[in-house]
Amino acid sequence: SMSTPLIQISNLEFSYTTSPFLRIPEFNLNAGESVFVEGPSGVGKTTWLEILSGILKSQRGEYQFAGRRVDQM
Repeated sequence: SMSTPLIQISNLEFSYTTSPFLRIPEFNLNAGESVFVEGPSGVGKTTWLEILSGILKSQRGEYQFAGRRVDQM
């Protein structure tokens, strides 16, 4: 049987100004999986990690951790 991913993101957007700075249409990560985040300075790596950790809140989209809606907490 398929289990629910540990992290589920859909249509997530975050911006510091009026135009979207970070846009993630879909991302899933299962328990036990790893991901490597790479990219040049200023593309949103730290912002994404801050959203995942709950430091920042996305303006749009859904973010679930272990089946719970983090974006609504």
